[in-house]
Amino acid sequence: MAGPDELAALALGDLHGRVILLAGTYDGGIRWFDGADLTELTPPGRFAERRGPARRGAVTALHITATMVISAAADTVTCTDLTTGEPSGPALVHPGPVRAVLPAMLDSGLVVATSCADRRLSVWDVVTGRTTLTVSLPRTVSRIVS
Repeated sequence: MAGPDELAALALGDLHGRVILLAGTYDGGIRWFDGADLTELTPPGRFAERRGPARRGAVTALHITATMVISAAADTVTCTDLTTGEPSGPALVHPGPVRAVLPAMLDSGLVVATSCADRRLSVWDVVTGRTTLTVSLPRTVSRIVS
């Protein structure tokens, strides 16, 4: 599928009843694979326009929800429609490198919890791009579970 020094993050999801595997790379790209045989896929919509290396840093976190791809690279988390590649909200910009990301559905809608190198855990409203909660922590968190 790729060299061991190429992949930084993986995510499994469903696209129209097909299992897909997304691989975030150290050069800032996201590669798409068929979950059954790991053949590389052409990404849908605007994702196909972003196949080349990005200048923002390694894709260090990836998640797939029913309708969205959530990725982190350097200090930014992006939420993108799974089928069209269009942004699903504004970029979530942090004061330092993002260390962990976890989406969750609350009564208010989809939120994303993030941990940043500044030792803060933040919960973001995906639609508005605003934080709904920020907590200072004694150390950097590298994994968020729910």
